[in-house]
Amino acid sequence: MTQRKVRGVSSRISRVARSDPWAAHGPTRSARFRLAAEAGLLSQRLDDDVLGAVALTSGMVKLWGKSARWDDLRSDRPAQQADYFRYVDTRLRRFEPDSGGSSRVPLTGARRLLKGVLDSVGRISTVYPYIADDGFGGAFAEWKAGAQRIELAVDDKLAAHVSVSHSGDTTWFLEFDAAEGMPFEDRQRLRQLLDKHSALVSLLNPHWLRVFVG
Repeated sequence: MTQRKVRGVSSRISRVARSDPWAAHGPTRSARFRLAAEAGLLSQRLDDDVLGAVALTSGMVKLWGKSARWDDLRSDRPAQQADYFRYVDTRLRRFEPDSGGSSRVPLTGARRLLKGVLDSVGRISTVYPYIADDGFGGAFAEWKAGAQRIELAVDDKLAAHVSVSHSGDTTWFLEFDAAEGMPFEDRQRLRQLLDKHSALVSLLNPHWLRVFVG
């Protein structure tokens, strides 16, 4: 898709936002369907960088910038806010031996180092990853949306890697020492990828948080 077409899609999304009196808080149901259709087309036609740029245009940001759950605003129910850092900590503690999930037991080994990396690249509103133990003393986190997959893992030897793929093809792979942390430039790159990922997921499914909190 050409840059001209990308600008056209962004312009249409902005017009949808302005067309609804609730635009400051979120689009109407019909507008959300239209936006999802637009985003679905984009995800089929754009590479990761261009898709991310479109997902972060000012028109889209207006749609979800006020609340993670638009229907909560419309029905006066209290919004359930995302807390990425708390989720990461709670989830990793499930795999800490003999901790029982208690926050008073410190994380150790790969789980402690994975938490450090995850905390360094996320924001409180970052869409949650799937986090699990690899069964061999390591742990990993994975984000998926459409054809894109982002994985961050630390093994039992405390070697870490980040892998980004699209439609099965690896677009970025980096190995690093988890104890030393991810290099600054690579950390910034991963944070930007997660920003784009979170923006797209929030557009396609504003209720994504329900998957994790039931």
